[in-house]
Amino acid sequence: FFVVPMSTTFLDPKVVQLLGVFSVTAVACAVAWSLCRGQAPKVIVAPVEEEEASNPKTPHRKFCWDTDRTKEHVPCWDPATMDYLGEAPAMTPEQVIEKIQLARDAQKCWAKSTFVQRRYLLRIILRFIVENMETIAKVACRDSGKTMVDAMFGEVMVTCEKLRWTISSGERYLKPEYRTSGIMNMHKTSRVEFTPVGVVGAIVPFNYPFHNVFNPLIAALFAGNAIVIKVSEYASWSTKYYSRVISACLKAAGAPADLVQFVTGYGDAGNALVTGGADKVIF
Repeated sequence: FFVVPMSTTFLDPKVVQLLGVFSVTAVACAVAWSLCRGQAPKVIVAPVEEEEASNPKTPHRKFCWDTDRTKEHVPCWDPATMDYLGEAPAMTPEQVIEKIQLARDAQKCWAKSTFVQRRYLLRIILRFIVENMETIAKVACRDSGKTMVDAMFGEVMVTCEKLRWTISSGERYLKPEYRTSGIMNMHKTSRVEFTPVGVVGAIVPFNYPFHNVFNPLIAALFAGNAIVIKVSEYASWSTKYYSRVISACLKAAGAPADLVQFVTGYGDAGNALVTGGADKVIF
């Protein structure tokens, strides 16, 4: 590492500050990765132009609330520039229930996985994040309008820490816990066992597009569950990239392909997730 004096004329102080933030975040993520030592294959997910570049060369028309919002599609735009980014499907209740069933079928297999297998999956995800943090942050910025500083600290670094903690400590808190049986039952033993609930439904807000997806996903998958994530209609564009990342990591880990499902849409889609058969719903 080297220190660039604030009085240096060839760099703007804001640029120096931003470089410092990136350096701190990179170090923190690297530490998280080193603390979770284990073999994890490299996963490559090629981003498209809009996901890779902060200022894409291809010009975008501006978003118009009056004409771009329809019942069939969820419009996606960059709140910072109002650039129209495309659209996501507004899923029907029937489509949401199909997603839940796909996740349920996949969870039956994943419920039998060992903690070794689950840690392996999380290590793969952690390695991908550490190696692709800039693209991850750019995608979050475009979908939420936040700054790169906020994305690096508020999304990337906290997600790395949750992965680190779950990999290192998760199993300890999911192992059976023995309880005293009392004198009258001294010939017996008592214990509390933690078993997967099945399909977890998560309805997440728009403000942290990356962390709000991976936060419930990490806990659900490590506990042996499948998860169906209903993202906000104000942050649906980023799931195109994040879903490809998750699919690639699941494949690399040998986990069921349908273990993680995404739902995009409006209130009726969220209602279908709550009432359509999920075993546990979190917000």
